[in-house]
Amino acid sequence: MLKRISIAFIALLSLTGAHANELTITEDINVYLVAGPSNKYRILGSMKAGDAVTSLNEVSGDYSKVKDGKGREGWTLTQHLVNKPSFRTLLPQTQQKLTETELALEQSNTQLTEMTERYELFKQQSAESLAEQRERVTTQGTRINELEQENSTLSSQLNEMQSNLRFMWSQQGAMIAGIGFILGLIVTYLPRPSRRRKDHNYIR
Repeated sequence: MLKRISIAFIALLSLTGAHANELTITEDINVYLVAGPSNKYRILGSMKAGDAVTSLNEVSGDYSKVKDGKGREGWTLTQHLVNKPSFRTLLPQTQQKLTETELALEQSNTQLTEMTERYELFKQQSAESLAEQRERVTTQGTRINELEQENSTLSSQLNEMQSNLRFMWSQQGAMIAGIGFILGLIVTYLPRPSRRRKDHNYIR
């Protein structure tokens, strides 16, 4: 209710200051439009309380020259003129303005609801995506640890194989050296074949 009153008051203020030359007959009295600036002139017609008139910017004594809604120009007492629209005129305009404002508020609330739903959906999807990414990272981290362990195991096995291979090479080298040494000794102590001396003076 307070919101409706505030909106109506704002609409009323916006309509009140619309035109500086627009005047209104006071709400509590009906007045006459006369041909001159006194009550001695001919009556041109009457104007009801709340009727809008246009000031013609002429003042004489207690009278002001105006133009009414029927296009008649004449004089009326200045004290019966106010520089704000009549509430009878403002009420329908204010109600229309209020209806338009409420419609705009309803549309804004609808848009806000839609935006909130979109945000909640986006937040949920983001949370799910983040959870999936974290799970993937965890899985990849586990796989990396497994690969590192496998790599460490293979590296240890390779080092062990290389060590065994070097040991085998050293053994084979020692065996070859020993065999060579033994063969050298054998060759050294083998009897040499005798050579016949050639004697040119020897006659069979």
